[in-house]
Amino acid sequence: MVFCLLVELEFESLVQKEAWKSLWSGLAALVRTREQNCLMYEFSDSLEEGAECKAVIFERYVSEADLAAHRESQREFDMNSKWTGGDLVAKRVTKWIESGIGHVAPAAVAAAAAKPPPRALTALRTPCLVCDVAVARRNGARMLARAAALGCTLRPHVKTHKTVEIALIQTGGRRSRITVSSLAEARFFADAGWDDVLYAVPITADKLDEARALSERIVFHIIVDNALQFDAIEAAAPPTTNAGRWRLWVMADCGYHRDGVDVDSEEGVALVRRVEQCATAQLRGIYTHGGHSYGAASPEAVAVVAAAERDAVTKFAATLRRSGLHLAISEAEIAVGSTPTCSRPPTDGKGLDGVTEM
Repeated sequence: MVFCLLVELEFESLVQKEAWKSLWSGLAALVRTREQNCLMYEFSDSLEEGAECKAVIFERYVSEADLAAHRESQREFDMNSKWTGGDLVAKRVTKWIESGIGHVAPAAVAAAAAKPPPRALTALRTPCLVCDVAVARRNGARMLARAAALGCTLRPHVKTHKTVEIALIQTGGRRSRITVSSLAEARFFADAGWDDVLYAVPITADKLDEARALSERIVFHIIVDNALQFDAIEAAAPPTTNAGRWRLWVMADCGYHRDGVDVDSEEGVALVRRVEQCATAQLRGIYTHGGHSYGAASPEAVAVVAAAERDAVTKFAATLRRSGLHLAISEAEIAVGSTPTCSRPPTDGKGLDGVTEM
């Protein structure tokens, strides 16, 4: 059974209209928490001062018991009352559609109305995040499409925003394959249902206990780039999951010189050989980060760094294979990435050949 409530609100100004539009958005989100309901809301496109504003909410109820409770709640709700949100007051007129009745629980209305109305940008206290969601969604879709066109899986970094909502935009709705820069971020997203997280900072011994706990909850990857870090991993108690093995990635230097093994040295090969021979470790990826792309003077210069990222990891992978480490590299992701280089991939005609993640 489908029930529809048409609500018409009349406002004295455009400011009031936009504030109530925001209120209705929050209200719909609150009511949507009932899994058996199918909700939708919409507003008229008219933006003239004093224009009539219409909001439509559709609710689907799956049982007669819901309908009975619905009617009982209706009796408790004064349909001719005024709604107040902060210092806003709007006259409310309802029309019951022939197909049935519609209703928003009074508690939900009260909770939504208790939220302060939107303020002008100049009135916001700093620090304050202001996000244009439409732009964020467009950028997220564009990056996902670019990765697909380049033959890669996108593993977006979430360190800047640290929010579930934007992470879902970045991943296209999947709760998997993200990159973090702190263990606190990893725990936050694990708690929110993400099941595959890369901690993209070379691990230190003092963090291994926390990393083990995360590894026993989700598919959690850690990174090394030198023998001392791996010494600590060999000495530490391994996770009880993944056959008792750490999921390790080796960081490669692509010219940033902040971290990563030299892909032309024997040290990198020796480190991967130790991983292959260790009973408590498994190589899951080769990774590089062209952080120097942020200082590039032009889009063309960014593309040069992007090519350097690609060349560093593919060259290192080829060196490992030539060194007889085929088994170690067989299950490993070959990954690159910084925001500039993912936005401006190589323009030399090779794309991201040989790369599996960005």
